[in-house]
Amino acid sequence: MKTKLRTTYLLTVLFFLFVTVGSMILFYNMFSEEFIIANNKKIMNSVFEDAQGMDLSSLTKSDRKRLKEFSDKGGLIAIYDGEKIIYFSGDTPERKRNIKRRRFDEKIYEYTYTPKANVSEGRTAIRLKGKIDQNVKTYYVYCSVKLRTLENSIGLISRFMLVEMIIILILGIPFSFYMAQRTVKPIEKLGKIAKEMENNKPIDFEEYNFPNNEIGHLADQIKSMYLKISSNINELNNYNYLLKTQNKELVEFDERRKKFIGMATHELKTPLAIISTQLEMMNMDNDEAMSEYYESIMEEIQKMSNLIREMLNSSFEGDLILSGPMNVGNLSELLNSMKDKYKGLFGSKNVVCKFDIEDNIYINMNSEQIEQAINNYIINAYEHIDIKGTATVTLKSKGDKAVISVYNNGSNIAEEEINNIWDGFYQTGERIKESNVGLGLYIVRNIVKNHNGICYAKNHSNGVEFIMEFNRTDKY
Repeated sequence: MKTKLRTTYLLTVLFFLFVTVGSMILFYNMFSEEFIIANNKKIMNSVFEDAQGMDLSSLTKSDRKRLKEFSDKGGLIAIYDGEKIIYFSGDTPERKRNIKRRRFDEKIYEYTYTPKANVSEGRTAIRLKGKIDQNVKTYYVYCSVKLRTLENSIGLISRFMLVEMIIILILGIPFSFYMAQRTVKPIEKLGKIAKEMENNKPIDFEEYNFPNNEIGHLADQIKSMYLKISSNINELNNYNYLLKTQNKELVEFDERRKKFIGMATHELKTPLAIISTQLEMMNMDNDEAMSEYYESIMEEIQKMSNLIREMLNSSFEGDLILSGPMNVGNLSELLNSMKDKYKGLFGSKNVVCKFDIEDNIYINMNSEQIEQAINNYIINAYEHIDIKGTATVTLKSKGDKAVISVYNNGSNIAEEEINNIWDGFYQTGERIKESNVGLGLYIVRNIVKNHNGICYAKNHSNGVEFIMEFNRTDKY
């Protein structure tokens, strides 16, 4: 059973939301307490460092404001000068007296010049106890934060995050469904267009609205492709009509040719009969009248020759040999322009295709025909090369010749077949069952012959090399 893209998208988004928020809650519950404790320790140490830079005998308004920032976050600060508490952030005088008695008078020995904030025994609070010498006087600084306050804050935040996760999931379901609809609907439209293209139906793209994003860009590309295909189909239909018309004319011409040959053959019977009869008479009577028979024979032979000539002219009347125009061209540039196309083709088969092209080699050529011949050589190598093999295309000058070579590693061609592969519709034994009809090398031979060149193949120990040679010419 196929899963719809909309359902997959919706489930994916919901799963992402659930995992993300759930992970945040789990992570917070596991590590938040230690993180908050470490953060409060850092703040306490910073407060003590700030106190070291203050004039504790006369705290300014700015100093008190800085100390109050810590108490506003739930902490308590008390500064003792050995006689009385000169600064206290607590809320009641009773608590101040309790702090003086329990934290200073009874445990003054616990204060150090290099204190560090630590969690108390029983994990009830974070405390820092330090002392500072200023103006021949020692001041004692006490900082404290109750862990119960922190735990209450952590529990409150955890509950808030749980409620937040529920809200996100509740809001995320309709939002995810909306986004799934918004994403999938244009894709469904593209599928409908593709189905209409498959059924060769006319498509009005104005009926479809696509967003201005990658899907819209894809729709524009499909539209462009559809228009090109429609144009090509129309052109093919035109060519098909012309071919049908020409084929009809060829059929009519062939019928006329057959009729003419039949009539001409019939007409040949009479002079041939006369020749036969007169030759018999020559054999029977060898006298002066022979000269007359000879003249009659020659006259009938001439008639027969004329008829045969007319038959041949008529038979070959439709045999037109078309040859494109030839100009001096740069064979090196032609081969260089073909490199990228074939490197990509061979790359799809994990095959390395190398090009070794000598510069500035010119021949008198029809560039389209030469490109077709080279293409057939390279495609032939591609079809026969081993996977992860190597093909090499070279162009070299040898004397007054331009030599193109296409080598591929793979199986050799049987020696009894190496001369037959150039024939039309010929296939080697290993490829008889394939769809290739065996015209590639036949076309190469005709193109090379039309350019006054030669082509041949050579077997090597680990592959086959196909070669074509042409007469070089000057640039101008």
